[in-house]
Amino acid sequence: MRGPLDAGASPVLVELRVRRYRCRACGVSQTVVPAEVLARKLYSLAAIAWALALWGLESLPAAAVRRRVSPWDVVGPGSAGRWDALCR
Repeated sequence: MRGPLDAGASPVLVELRVRRYRCRACGVSQTVVPAEVLARKLYSLAAIAWALALWGLESLPAAAVRRRVSPWDVVGPGSAGRWDALCR
């Protein structure tokens, strides 16, 4: 899970242990995660909300939002001034 743990804190990368259960009747597996983890998202719910608030309400440019929310210091040359995930 990526993003700051609290509003205004520095972004971190957190590794979570998730529990998986398999139904004995049909064989389907289910994953149980904490509430702040969204399906198929790399960032926590709090990090996504914080990024949208910085971008939409405070009108910060995408690059500034990325520096506050993303734990990665190195950004490729093609995405130095933008953050495509924020616009999605």
